[in-house]
Amino acid sequence: SIVGAAPAATLHFQATEQWADFTVASGETDWYGLFGIPDDLNTMFAQAYENGSRVHTNSWGSNVAGQYTASCQQADQAAYTYQDLVILFAAANEGVDDNLDGEIDEDSMGSPATAKNVITVGASENDRSTLPTSSNTYMLSNWGNDYGEPIASDLTGGDPDGMAAFSSRGPTDDNRQKPEVTAPGTWILSTRSRSTADGGWLAYDSNHVYMGGTSMATPIAAGATALLLEHLIENEGLADPTSYLVKAILGASTYDMAGQYGSPTNGAGEAIPNMHEGNGRLNMYSAVQTLSLIHI
Repeated sequence: SIVGAAPAATLHFQATEQWADFTVASGETDWYGLFGIPDDLNTMFAQAYENGSRVHTNSWGSNVAGQYTASCQQADQAAYTYQDLVILFAAANEGVDDNLDGEIDEDSMGSPATAKNVITVGASENDRSTLPTSSNTYMLSNWGNDYGEPIASDLTGGDPDGMAAFSSRGPTDDNRQKPEVTAPGTWILSTRSRSTADGGWLAYDSNHVYMGGTSMATPIAAGATALLLEHLIENEGLADPTSYLVKAILGASTYDMAGQYGSPTNGAGEAIPNMHEGNGRLNMYSAVQTLSLIHI
């Protein structure tokens, strides 16, 4: 059977993407957009917290190239107000190699991912080299001509020590390290909406598709966070663990990715922490061992 990282979790959905029916002078321009996001994000976080949520995962944002915005300030305020609410944001998918030199450019982080008190998640490659379909084996594609070699011909999956080329990179414009952590974000088997015939990256069945993006990596990190909170509360006897403790544990227990190009100065090949993978890829086995090393 197909299950997620935290299959017993109870979910509280907030409908941030909504269909808007616009009529303007030039004609109808109707589309889906993030019209459900409140002007003040504290409203959204307060509702989730009051309904019992302690992990808030967000796969949305705006392309601001590392700026700290009003949305960032609101997310930081919420993290301060609700200190046992772990807020996660996708780093964004603006990773580019504009000069085609074979290295992903820095400074492409989105907002509110640039906030200080949230956990920002980058995307690594999933550990797949082939994909099953109903009739044959689907070989993974490569990143393509928008990137220089060796990135261009690198497969989009199959090397868990490598970053997804699209994953946005730090630092922030005020020179803070981002992202904090990395999780698999290519060829993720995800749920499929019954409201669309869209097959994502590749259709799997009527209920699931393969998808990719930091929007896929972030829910994986959120599921891992829920499991860590369960461990801290039930096994370690910690009531209401703070997001700061969770952030410290996840950051201290990561796996240093070796990179996919055989270079210690390219992408995830750099020593951690770096502006590509952050502190590294999530490692939940190490995370549950880390508490004993942290003085509380």
